[in-house]
Amino acid sequence: MPGVRKIMRLDKKDETLRTHVLLSGLSLVLGLILGCLVVNVPLLFLLFGIGGLIFAYLLLFNIEIAIILALLALNPLAYYDYLGGGTAVHPKGLMGLAIVGGAIYFFLFNKIDYSRLPVFKPFLGFLIVCLVSLVFVEDHFMAGLTVTLRLATALAIYAVLLYKLDSIRKVRWVIAAIVAAPIWPTISGLLGVAGKAGETFSNAETARLGHSGSGVYLAIILTLCLVHFLNAKENSKRLLWGSLTGLFGTGLFFTYGRAGWIGFLVAMIVIGLMKHRRMLTFLPVLLILALMMLPAISQRFSDIDIGKLDDRSSSTLAMRIELWQASTQVFKTRPLLGVGYGVDRYRVSEYLGQYEWMIHNDYMAVLVSTGLVGFIIFMFWHGQWLAVLLKVYRVTEYEYDKMIALAVFAVFITSLVVRITDNVLYDTHKMYPLAALVAATLALSRIRTEEEARKSDLDLS
Repeated sequence: MPGVRKIMRLDKKDETLRTHVLLSGLSLVLGLILGCLVVNVPLLFLLFGIGGLIFAYLLLFNIEIAIILALLALNPLAYYDYLGGGTAVHPKGLMGLAIVGGAIYFFLFNKIDYSRLPVFKPFLGFLIVCLVSLVFVEDHFMAGLTVTLRLATALAIYAVLLYKLDSIRKVRWVIAAIVAAPIWPTISGLLGVAGKAGETFSNAETARLGHSGSGVYLAIILTLCLVHFLNAKENSKRLLWGSLTGLFGTGLFFTYGRAGWIGFLVAMIVIGLMKHRRMLTFLPVLLILALMMLPAISQRFSDIDIGKLDDRSSSTLAMRIELWQASTQVFKTRPLLGVGYGVDRYRVSEYLGQYEWMIHNDYMAVLVSTGLVGFIIFMFWHGQWLAVLLKVYRVTEYEYDKMIALAVFAVFITSLVVRITDNVLYDTHKMYPLAALVAATLALSRIRTEEEARKSDLDLS
């Protein structure tokens, strides 16, 4: 844009024939190039190319805005994963690599005050352990590297937003992007299952909105919307956040995801204990009504038989228990640094002689893939996130900051619960928003301090 403005000023100041011819020729050349591209290049690739150039510019000059746009585009870009041909070289994967490159450029070529990056070292330390764990991986190296680069992207998102967010308005942009991203996929999914799903559940006949991971993702977004709805003071905001809560709540139900249901129930208990005590009064009644009026909830848990947990064909829980038991045996083969980050599923499948199922347990996956060293750093990193989020909630004097801290704390607790039977760490749709939410929350106190300092300077002047 500065370059365009200079050209426009040149056109106004210098009215000589030479300048007019030069600018007209430039316009014709650019138009000819664009016309040739439209004719010879598929429109989808042309749009990706133009979008990529804009994104690259933002990464160099407004990297926090680029990341906010990336959070917004995360779900739409997932529809084009097929362009990678089974590899990570698709628009979403390339966007992740660009974010990592942009973050490296920013932190290398700017004077950095590392005191603005709380809980950065444990996150970085875990990433380093993950990279080291891949050194001795002979096969499936690219699969492990792909997952590790996703973790690096999450770290880049966390570090950049934590450092660069400088106003409450940008914090709102981050939250708006995260909440807006799944709106259309949820509406589209509900329209897709309309008439094919209902209050009852049958594995053979029921259409689901996504899978278990989709339920976990919607539980995280729903928790964020619910806290905003409970704290809304204006009717317009109540209508907005109430509508979003209803949309994502409906979407969560029709995923029939047990982990998502349980995670959201835990989130409501956390929210009730920390601030909205009335929820604890109504929650048992709501739970009973839900069980009575929505048979699908009890039916969804009916296949779990405690006496058949050793039979993997009896339920998905039994299958996961088999995977966890096999994981403990694989862990014993390399207990210190693990079998390689992201390679755990392949080693467990080799042990069982089965398909490469996801382990469906973040804690077990970290233990197997990065060993005791990685697991200890992982738990320390998450423990510090939990502690600083709680500190922000207790210390801040601003009502908005307290609301955001409560929402993100509940979201983080939800993520810790669902990790027992689901994978959050490997999933871009869950890990990227989670890293961004924590970064935005931890940046609040610094933003408030800087705003107060600017206000004091204005008063003195």
